[in-house]
Amino acid sequence: MFAPPESPRWLVAHDRRDEARRALARVRTEGADLGAEIAAVAEAVSRSADARTRGWRGLTRQHCPLQLTWAALGRVAPSAPISI
Repeated sequence: MFAPPESPRWLVAHDRRDEARRALARVRTEGADLGAEIAAVAEAVSRSADARTRGWRGLTRQHCPLQLTWAALGRVAPSAPISI
């Protein structure tokens, strides 16, 4: 069964930098600055991880998710039942 190779970005994100370097070496010209490229990929992975902790999703991951959920529902849901 054919399995595509992991991307250098995925490898860096999973702390497998040596494998990422080998993967890049297969597609780059000889003498390319792989160290700088791996560092740039690592920076991009770090930025995307930071971005995931922002906004509503980040708030619920970092702080008290149950309290935030109840607070949000208290703002959206009416405080008294609606009778017809």
